[in-house]
Amino acid sequence: MELPKRARTADWENGVLTLDGEKKFDIPELTTEIMEQLAGYTLVGFHVKSYPVTDELLAPFAGHKSMANFGVEDGALTDACFPVFSAMPKLRYLLLDGNAAIHGSSLSALQGCKLDLLTLNRTGLDDAGLLQAASIPKLSHIQIDHTAVTYEGLLAIAGNNRIEPVAHVQFTQEQMEHFFRLQREKAKKPVQLDEQAAAECRRVLSAFFAEMTQWEQYMEQAGFEGAEAVPRLLTIWEKYVSEKPRPGYRPLGLS
Repeated sequence: MELPKRARTADWENGVLTLDGEKKFDIPELTTEIMEQLAGYTLVGFHVKSYPVTDELLAPFAGHKSMANFGVEDGALTDACFPVFSAMPKLRYLLLDGNAAIHGSSLSALQGCKLDLLTLNRTGLDDAGLLQAASIPKLSHIQIDHTAVTYEGLLAIAGNNRIEPVAHVQFTQEQMEHFFRLQREKAKKPVQLDEQAAAECRRVLSAFFAEMTQWEQYMEQAGFEGAEAVPRLLTIWEKYVSEKPRPGYRPLGLS
């Protein structure tokens, strides 16, 4: 079956593929070839319901430039799917209800996204996964009904005043009201400085400065051709530097 050359939205359900809300095609199976063709469209929205979509089947959509609204509900996705979504620069809404194998262990891959809404109802999302979701900078709503999230896990993200968990079944109305009250209180209270931790930070930073000063003094005497120039610098690097490239931050050339 020949599909149109262009489409802005695509929806698959019960063996029927609907393009742009009106063009319908009988496609009982979503093959790799079909997914590749759909990924070639400048889609802004794509949704699949009740089909065993796997992580591998999503691969053609990695880096999709125009996708804003993506959904795979009641599929066979795992936490390995999140790197695919992380490469979608315009993704705002991600609907993954019913993918039981998702626990949230790779949600940190979405930290560079502009994601606003994430639905994970009826998944294996746990407390650790919810904590990772709370670190997604622009995420404002996350749906967590029928998951493995505990109330303690919910309270653990109360320090994030941007996020609004949505749970109509997972927790009682009183529990949710307490969470939002705690969230408001934490937003008002300044964080108390841990003096011991601050002192340790100052100690490590001062030690780093001292060792760099010694290296610079050595360089003034030996020059860049000195036998110990690079080894001594690499020793300082390994001792003090935690290298973690972050997309969108300084270019690697300045690292």
